[in-house]
Amino acid sequence: MADPDYFTLAEFRELPDMGEARFTDARIEVVAAAATATIERVVGTSFVARSQTATLDGTGGTTLPLPHAYVLSLTALSFSGAAQTVGDFGVLPGGLVYATSGAAFPSGSRNIVATYAAGYSSTPPADVKDAAMWATRARLLETNSASVMNDRRSSVTDATGGTTTFVIPGEDRPFGYPLVDAVVLGWRSRLAGVGCA
Repeated sequence: MADPDYFTLAEFRELPDMGEARFTDARIEVVAAAATATIERVVGTSFVARSQTATLDGTGGTTLPLPHAYVLSLTALSFSGAAQTVGDFGVLPGGLVYATSGAAFPSGSRNIVATYAAGYSSTPPADVKDAAMWATRARLLETNSASVMNDRRSSVTDATGGTTTFVIPGEDRPFGYPLVDAVVLGWRSRLAGVGCA
C-alpha cells in the first residue's frame, strides 16, 4: 500500500496508540487524505508536487501566468495542439512561464495547454508533516467505534458541576485541534497574497 502524501505509514505508526491493528493502513490513508486536503484548502497550496494542467489564452507577450503561484517544474507545453520543447521555457517565481529565447506566446483563445508540477515544496516542511500526522491521529481516535466523544458535543458537564469545553472545527479552527490549527493558520498567514497552488 502507498504511503500518505505527507508522511509514511511507518512514521505514523510510531505515534501513541497508532500501532494498533484496529487502525488499518487503508483507513489511515483515507483519513490522511482528508487531513491533507484540509491543510491544502486552508493554506492555498500543496506541500508536495501535484500535477496540474491548465488551458490558457495566449497573450502575445513574452510571459504567461499559470494559475498556481508555486510551480516546481514545467512538464509539457503546447500551442494550438503543437507540442513545444519544454527545455525552451523557464518558470519564474509566481508561476510565470517564459520562453528562454524571448519568443512570444501566440495570441489566441484557449490555445495554450501547460502541464506542470505545482506545490510550495516537493517535501513537506517538518511542522506541516507533523500537523498532518496529528490531525490524522485525532480524527482516527474521534471516529473509532470505541470513542466516547459525540461529534455534536461542544461541552460536557461532569457529576460535580464542572464543565469541559471542546474546541470544535470552524473557519479559523480547521481541525479543532489547537496545535494543528496553529501550524495550518501560521502557513496560511505566511503565504497569504502569494497565490494558490
